[in-house]
Amino acid sequence: MRTASFLFVLPTDRVGGAERVLKNCVIDISSRKNTKVTVLFLSGSESGAWSDLSDNQNVSLVFFFSKHFITSIPALIFNVRDRFPTRYDFCLTSHTHANALVSVLRRFRIWRIDRHIARESTVIFDRFSGFSLILFKLMYRSYYDLYYLVCQTQYMQSKLLEHAPHLSKFRVITLRNPVNIALIKKAKPILASSNKIKLLLVGRFVEVKNFDLGIDAVNTLLGQGLEIELHILGDGINYNKQIAKVKALGIGQNVIFHGNVSNPYDYMKSIDIGMVTSLKEGFPNVILEMMACKVSAIVATPCAGDLDKLPRVFVSDDFSLENFCCCLHRVISFGKYTGTSQFDYANNNNIGSYVDFLFTQEGNFHLKN
Repeated sequence: MRTASFLFVLPTDRVGGAERVLKNCVIDISSRKNTKVTVLFLSGSESGAWSDLSDNQNVSLVFFFSKHFITSIPALIFNVRDRFPTRYDFCLTSHTHANALVSVLRRFRIWRIDRHIARESTVIFDRFSGFSLILFKLMYRSYYDLYYLVCQTQYMQSKLLEHAPHLSKFRVITLRNPVNIALIKKAKPILASSNKIKLLLVGRFVEVKNFDLGIDAVNTLLGQGLEIELHILGDGINYNKQIAKVKALGIGQNVIFHGNVSNPYDYMKSIDIGMVTSLKEGFPNVILEMMACKVSAIVATPCAGDLDKLPRVFVSDDFSLENFCCCLHRVISFGKYTGTSQFDYANNNNIGSYVDFLFTQEGNFHLKN
């Protein structure tokens, strides 16, 4: 049986929700027989977020080290045949600009890729406006010969086709985000036990993640006498700003910043309630990961479609502090949940099934474990 070759193209090696989906695909594919995976990072410095794959004989990590995605494009165009001589069976991308770039290079036969699967990472038409939205519309116009165009929710798919109906010529599908159950099962609780109810926020410190809401909610509930502590994982441009805010509020003993961590699942298995405070998401994959870690409950803003369909996920009425606090307080009052409905749901979204669907349909390949 011949070796199947796969290419993944990402803007940087920083791992957020979209990147974690691709990384889990890389881990799963590379664990199977007769596969070879190349992962290209177009810009940024090496953060170490993918270093656990550096010794994997079936994975090649390629860094362009450009300062910005845009500046990496000329270098890629002029060096693609030298740096990437392989003809790839599949390419998977998950960011609109990466989707567009690969489409253009395939259209002009610069990059030899048989099948390109593009994934939507957010609801572009909700999140952006003005000149940025014009640029994204141009990128959508460049999409070419997609094997699949994957949306995370029905809402994401309907919004995409409403505003970019020309994309309906491709196979546009809704496929729920996967989680790496095998990796999650290996995780162990890392936080010391205490009488306080442990809350968790995970993500980049950027405006759209709206971490202010989570910190303000904890401050409010502490003022009401609740014994709680908030743990926050991640980094970003607003990291120091949030640390300063917590210090100014005088709640540093109850809000702990852990920075970027290599394995967030150890923390997810340590906490009682997860929180998602985002203003807008394609679909917050961290929710499924928390469910797989058997987090008792998750409180979320209405930042994405289909959240109300998930077991043990409680969605606030809006993005106000009052309603989010009310929802969080109510969930805390429920006490610890000992059932398995959330894990059972997440387990049905295992990464292996996701890979099988995308890459083995219609008899293209039979990836062997």
